[in-house]
Amino acid sequence: MLTAGKYHWLRPGYYNAPSFRQICRDSWLNILTETLCVILALLLWRLCPPVIPHHFPYFEGIETHPIGLKYAQPLQEEYINTMMMSAISFLVPSSIMLVMNLWVLRDYYNWDASFTGLSYALSTSTLFSCIIKVFIGGLRPNFYGICRPATYLPESTTASAPPVRSLVQYYTVDQLCTNPDKFTLNEAQKSFPASHASSAFAGFMFLALWLSAHYKTLGRSRLHTRHHNAVTNGALQGPGCNFKPLSDQYFDAVPHWKLIVFSTPLWVAVALSLSKLRDGWHHPVDVACGACIGAFFAVVAYKMVFWSVWDARDNHIPRRHADGAGEGVERYRG
Repeated sequence: MLTAGKYHWLRPGYYNAPSFRQICRDSWLNILTETLCVILALLLWRLCPPVIPHHFPYFEGIETHPIGLKYAQPLQEEYINTMMMSAISFLVPSSIMLVMNLWVLRDYYNWDASFTGLSYALSTSTLFSCIIKVFIGGLRPNFYGICRPATYLPESTTASAPPVRSLVQYYTVDQLCTNPDKFTLNEAQKSFPASHASSAFAGFMFLALWLSAHYKTLGRSRLHTRHHNAVTNGALQGPGCNFKPLSDQYFDAVPHWKLIVFSTPLWVAVALSLSKLRDGWHHPVDVACGACIGAFFAVVAYKMVFWSVWDARDNHIPRRHADGAGEGVERYRG
């Protein structure tokens, strides 16, 4: 642990690092539940087929027919596969927050809240998405390319596109697909929602909120709020307090570079999510719903580990500093 005023700016460390025993005592339950969420999500992803079989039409020439065009996109290699997306969504935000905490903030409890909140968001959104995939799911845009339908049609179905008023024959994967890889066939039926989008937004939305809180992109600067901690009892109502949120000193525009810092993680999340449209592995509605799931859990997780999400007075203060909130504010320099 570093002593205030007695460290070199290149040397990483914290002013207030607790003992390893204290860290384990404070964090073991969170680590356990997050690990269980990840393990359960992996088991659902690797082992569980869709609960309800999906039915789909098939006839000769369906690739160019309006009925099948939605699911007959060419089968392409994924730009970013599932494991790579998970690693990017976790390692990039956590690395940025770790560097900031080791060399700039030097507050262990801020790092603890940052890492814990990011883990909350990613583990829970991943499990949530996997559960929906198994129980709801849907056919991917490249489903027919993965399925490899048999050249014959069961039950003497006609070999040409049906007339306008004729009934279309529907099949299940077991009836028509010739691909021997059961895992791939199961994955072809789990398009909704896009777990890539949920992971990307869970990780990078959390990072965007963290950067906004510490650089005060959407509120007053830390220099103006360091002596006005909203979590401290009586800080805003006590006698002699001149704090006026709408006073002239807070009307100055926020510098544009802070908007760039805040929006960059969101741009990364959008780019990662939209890559699944470009490679033909998800429909637009899959990506949109996955992004909403990830963003929701990012906001909720941030609120669970920091005192607020949008309030500039205390959205940079970890909840674990509740007993010494006033001291927590002093650790953050303007």
